Amino acid sequence: MKKLLVVFILILCPSFVFAQSQPEYDLAMKSRDLELSKEDNNLVAGQTVRVYAQVINYGKNDATGTVAFFMGQKVLGTAPVSLRADGVQDELFIDFVLPENDFNIMAKVVEVDPQDDILTNNEALSRMFHTQKDNDGDGIGDDLDPDDDNDGVPDAQEIANGTNPLVADTDKDGTNDGQDQFPLDPKKQTIEAPKKEEPPVIPAVVPPAPVEAPKTFTSKLAETTKKVVQPIMEKVTAEAPPSAEEVQLTAEQEQAIQQFYKSPEIELLKAITISAKQINWNKFEFSFTTNSADIKPEQLSYTWDFGDGSSANQNGTHTFYRAGDNYVTLKVKGTFDNYLYDSKKISIKFFSVYNYWLWLIILGILGTGALYISYLKDKYLARKKLNDDSACDE
Repeated sequence: MKKLLVVFILILCPSFVFAQSQPEYDLAMKSRDLELSKEDNNLVAGQTVRVYAQVINYGKNDATGTVAFFMGQKVLGTAPVSLRADGVQDELFIDFVLPENDFNIMAKVVEVDPQDDILTNNEALSRMFHTQKDNDGDGIGDDLDPDDDNDGVPDAQEIANGTNPLVADTDKDGTNDGQDQFPLDPKKQTIEAPKKEEPPVIPAVVPPAPVEAPKTFTSKLAETTKKVVQPIMEKVTAEAPPSAEEVQLTAEQEQAIQQFYKSPEIELLKAITISAKQINWNKFEFSFTTNSADIKPEQLSYTWDFGDGSSANQNGTHTFYRAGDNYVTLKVKGTFDNYLYDSKKISIKFFSVYNYWLWLIILGILGTGALYISYLKDKYLARKKLNDDSACDE
């Protein structure tokens, strides 16, 4: 019966058990607390960014230590930390240069003083980060930049024109593609305007002396000039071709360009959305959609990062084996070799009607209570029988 009481106390008083097993010194880290100072979708190789981390003290006593940050085998830097006891946490950071390839960061608590009692929670590994190049150096990565060479012509239009979207002057003639009317011909840059023809010389009409002119001659001369000379001058002016600076896109051309950027292929580059359906307490079904009905997810290349150290390259179900918050990230490769991202927070609550472990604990409590009640009942009946036997003997 004493064993049953011990089990009953352990089930009803987990905080008591934790208090008894709390370590003296324990500095810990969590992977979800490793974050960068810049948006994930615009990490440009060669730029300096900041990585943040959090350290928490689960021990009974104050402790100090050092957090070391690694990228593979390379040490990025270190930062000291000192924390009070009983769950106090602190945030720290270092600066580093983004590499050319995709990467993740390992943070580890070292040199704990006094010595750390639990070493299994001293390390944290971040999710995988994607870096990109910045061809034109404008601070916007090539995955997001609509004009990678900054020549004034969008990349999609350059591909259609046959020019190089990564080189501002494709034909190397000294004129950027945005100003070059012949971007593929190094011998031509602009359309030469035809030479203007000299307007015909209209002989001056000299009226006769006023004394000899009739009264209506002046009015007739003005009317003739208006009907003959002025139309000739207007015609010459109208037939003069515009200069190269005056050449602009027509309304039809501008409309065609706008329609191109509204096409389904371009719409795909804008958004993806994660969908998570809960199957049971810790099991979810993951899928995603795009903003274009013409592009199906199975036509794309993508990677799931479930935030618990596991990943997948296809939609499906995933089981989380611990309660708490998990940050699920989806990385999708677009149709123009760009990358799109979406993330979703998945919370696994211990006190949930779907948690079968919770039901097992409740059933254990009820079973223990039933056994205890049965024990009291048997003891009561035995005592009553003993009293009845004593009364009969008397």
